[in-house]
Amino acid sequence: MGLFDKIRRKTAGDYTAARQPRPEDVWEISDRIAFLIAMSERLWEKCGEGERLSALSPEERTAYAVDAFQREVNNGGFEQYLYNSSGALAGELLDALRVVGAERVAEIYRPALAVHPGGWPADEEERRALLDEALTERVSDLVDQCDERFYECSGDLEELLYYYILENRRSFE
Repeated sequence: MGLFDKIRRKTAGDYTAARQPRPEDVWEISDRIAFLIAMSERLWEKCGEGERLSALSPEERTAYAVDAFQREVNNGGFEQYLYNSSGALAGELLDALRVVGAERVAEIYRPALAVHPGGWPADEEERRALLDEALTERVSDLVDQCDERFYECSGDLEELLYYYILENRRSFE
């Protein structure tokens, strides 16, 4: 059997399992960023990419909400967060940020979340329709300002999330 035959036989599941640490191994990762990435992947997988949030403990759900928010905003801003599936947790975002100790970030995004006084629905299609209505030039400028302020302190959020997870380890196992 040649090298290419061996590669062809390796399934995607084998690759994923080899790439991602087992749940118990996540706790052995000493590098904070690597730990947060591994925990993010673990929570993402546990809740079926956001489809089964009920599979998460309250503490895991809080971490998932903060992590999803941070990933989306770092990738494309708050508008992207609301527009994508992660925005389903927008109604929980301020509480989740407060729980992990990220009061500063919560205050940064309070105005952006208040753009729609009735709150942002969990349903993606409804949220996208509301977002399309709400995003006037003035609102886009407000959201852009929030994004800029967030980028100045996003490292703080990583540290707060890291310590929140460590402090609540029993809820993550």
